[in-house]
Amino acid sequence: LERPMPTDYHKWTNEDLIARVNQLEADLRAQNQTGTPSQPDTNQIKIKKPVGVDASKYATRPIALKFAYLGQGYAGLEYSKNATQVPTVEEVLWKALARKRLIFKDEDGPIEWDNCDYSKCGRTDVGVSAFGQVVGIRVRSNKKPQIISDGTRDEPVEKQTYDSINDELPYCQMLNSVLPPDVKALAWSPVSEDFSARHTCKQRRYRYFFTQPAFLPIPTAHGVTERHSGSEEREGWLDIAMMSDAAKRFEGEHDFQNICKIDPSRQFTHHRRRVELAKVEEVPLSGLGMEFLHTSGFGPRSLEFPERYSRVYSITVWGSGFLWHQVRHMAAILFLVGQRLEKPSIVSELLDLQRYPQRPVYPMADDHPLVLWDCMFPGDEGFKGSEEVRWIYPEEQEPDPARGFNDGLAELRFGYRGMIETLWNVWRKRKMDEIISAQLIDRLTMQPTGEYWDPRSHDKSQTDQGARQLRNHNLSSRMFFGADAPRPRGKYVPLAKRAVLEPLDVINEKYAKKQIALGKPVRSYNQVAENDNKNLT
Repeated sequence: LERPMPTDYHKWTNEDLIARVNQLEADLRAQNQTGTPSQPDTNQIKIKKPVGVDASKYATRPIALKFAYLGQGYAGLEYSKNATQVPTVEEVLWKALARKRLIFKDEDGPIEWDNCDYSKCGRTDVGVSAFGQVVGIRVRSNKKPQIISDGTRDEPVEKQTYDSINDELPYCQMLNSVLPPDVKALAWSPVSEDFSARHTCKQRRYRYFFTQPAFLPIPTAHGVTERHSGSEEREGWLDIAMMSDAAKRFEGEHDFQNICKIDPSRQFTHHRRRVELAKVEEVPLSGLGMEFLHTSGFGPRSLEFPERYSRVYSITVWGSGFLWHQVRHMAAILFLVGQRLEKPSIVSELLDLQRYPQRPVYPMADDHPLVLWDCMFPGDEGFKGSEEVRWIYPEEQEPDPARGFNDGLAELRFGYRGMIETLWNVWRKRKMDEIISAQLIDRLTMQPTGEYWDPRSHDKSQTDQGARQLRNHNLSSRMFFGADAPRPRGKYVPLAKRAVLEPLDVINEKYAKKQIALGKPVRSYNQVAENDNKNLT
């Protein structure tokens, strides 16, 4: 059959075109009313629905899964039924597990961890990253299940030819093939049937990163303020030695009631935790740009003049368990000390509930620079326990050509679309943003002569008399709490003179009365307070 020639509408008048459109609309309405099927599109691509998996044909096993994620693009780790603008990490992990049929769940269905023996080591909030997060979960195994006479599935039978590691599914490779670039499965471990990632974990390690200077110094008398000791210092520079002194005071077993966010739903009567290590350490990074900070107008007054700008440091904290936002409150106190607004002794004073029976009101540090660095289990770095965890990294499983992972061990990590390669792409994009913005800042601080601008040769307010006159005008100062930009402030009010929260027993009682009025139970967590590892940092 010959195709009819297409109608040439170019020579039609406007009236004829309108009439033609009305005719086509009438024909379409009549077709819809009579239910006449439209002509099928032979060019349409048919999308196959995912084939369901018969769970009875597969064995399962419990494993511990270690994974990492950059938290800036996620609404925290834990899935919430309340809608969020961005997904949670658990959502993308769920979809990856379901898509690879490692759990027998609908990828697009509701997120329910029942029948998965699911447990998590620590919960991270919005914006917080993790490089060693661990969950426990029951997943599909490569073992063959035993089918007994009535057709039901019994526990798998171990075969002499079966290797529980090398013959097992390559869990990390499978997940990384569908996870987004900023979430990566690192390792897995065989575990017992009663494994709990929360209770088996022996130690959590956190790092909170910050720069030196913490924010851009103002190279005039505007940026010089008087600190608690009566000394003057340029804003933006932190006293690392004082911060280190204060950090050591967190170590040991203390009641951290004044250095956390009180959670009345837990009904704690005390907040005792043991911090095994707390220190401020420099992160070994090469400096790039920001050369203008070498000029005298931007540098610190009384602090050591570093050879390299800008430096990066981290507040490193180790402990078996942490309270709600405890690490971020610890960082906030250290930043107050680093800015010489408080003395290092403030840490010891806040840990003394006789001196501070109620928590002073102060903001906690920003969420973005915080990283759950690692979770330590029995078998890691000499930690002991009834059940040791042995992490199996992707390159430790022998590649199996039958499963499509035969590109070699190096390819799994560094090859095309490998774990490092995809993360490299994420890093490079952000590194280019850093380099370009740093070069622009350097360019803007350079004079036409090619030399960096020295404010002392241009601004008369740099004299002592000009500085005193400017300070008398009560110009707004700035304060650092870990965010990208400092907060403006007026005259600093020491923690000892600030308003305080209500007593702990009053906070708990008010919450309990509200729950009882709503007919909801009130549970006290006093019995498990010492081992509570919910880690709401």
